[in-house]
This record gives sequence, C-alpha cells and structure tokens, in this order.
Amino acid sequence: MRWRACSNAVLAMKIDMKQIVTAILAGMCCLPLGVQAESNSDNSAPYSADARLNLRIVIPQFLQFQVGSAGTGTIDTITFSPAAGNVGDSSPVSGTGGNAASGSGASVRVRGNGGQITITEDNNGSGSGFSDGGTESISLSEITVDDSANASLPTPTLSDIGGNTSQPALNGGASQVTNQTSTWVYSYDNTTTPEAGTYDVQITYTASMP
Repeated sequence: MRWRACSNAVLAMKIDMKQIVTAILAGMCCLPLGVQAESNSDNSAPYSADARLNLRIVIPQFLQFQVGSAGTGTIDTITFSPAAGNVGDSSPVSGTGGNAASGSGASVRVRGNGGQITITEDNNGSGSGFSDGGTESISLSEITVDDSANASLPTPTLSDIGGNTSQPALNGGASQVTNQTSTWVYSYDNTTTPEAGTYDVQITYTASMP
C-alpha cells in the first residue's frame, strides 16, 4: 500500500510537471515580437555570430491650430476705435488688444501631419457681421486682414455669411506635414458711417485635415 501511494504521487508529479512545461511553451509562443530575441552561435574558427533586433517608431496623427494668444479658452479681442473726426472717411484704423503687430494682429500657428489642412472662417453675426445688439450692423467686408508675413499661411477672406477657406502650404515634396507660423494683421476700412454704439462679432477659424 505504501509503494502504491508513492507511485501514485510520483505519477501525479510527472503529470503536473508536464502540464507546467506545456503551459510555459505555449506562453512563449504567444509572446509579442518586441520581447523575443534572436541568438546564434559559431563553434569553428573564424568565429562569427549575428543576432537581429527589430526597432519600430509609431507616430500619432495630430492637428494643432492657434490664432491669437496661446491657451485653450483664451480669446483675444481686437478693438477698432476711429476718432470722431475720421468716422467714415475711408482712413484705415488699426486695432488694439491683439497679441501681435502692436495690438492689431494675431499670432497664427498651424501644425499637422495627416495631409492638406484647410482653414474655414465663420462668425456669430447671423449673416450681418458686426452687431450693436439691436438692429444696427457693420459688414465684415469692412475688415481687411494682411497675411503677407507668410505667403504659405494665407487667411480666408472674412465674410458676413462665413464659409470662405484657405490652405496653408505643406512642407514640400511628397510631405504630408504642415508646420507654418505667421501674423495676421487686422484693420477697419472705415468706409461707412454707422450709428454710434459698440459693435461686436466673434470670428471662428476652423482648421481641418483628412
């Protein structure tokens, strides 16, 4: 009886060890390539052995866009205030409050690595441009934007109804990468004589990429 018990115990140990070895081998077969290694040996002169290793870089696709001061939720306000004696005389009026060009401009940066980027302009003026909060309005055609600081980052022409587009240049060749910076400078053309008041509009520029 004692011999049979020992025999059974040894048999059980053999079965368990076989299961353990099988599990280990199965696990090794499932290891990703990144953790497997290669080794070779040479037992005769002249000796030479090589071993290969794969390296991989994974770059995520991204799109970054900035108009004005940097920071999520930061919205600059450029204000145009013609002197009383110059209202409507067609003399351009520079702005204040912007983060560039002595307050009349906005820093612009667009970066992406997924193909041609398109910038679309829109606004909250319900088709009328600037509004005094009542019945009076000033068309966005009264605003000129100078984008000559970088011809590779043109601005879409502002319009009352929105929807105009522009496309920054790709980095060249077959590249799908865009990395452009510029300063867009805004001025008020001052060709009309509106009623006295404060007129506001918010421009939304949207950058999109395939």
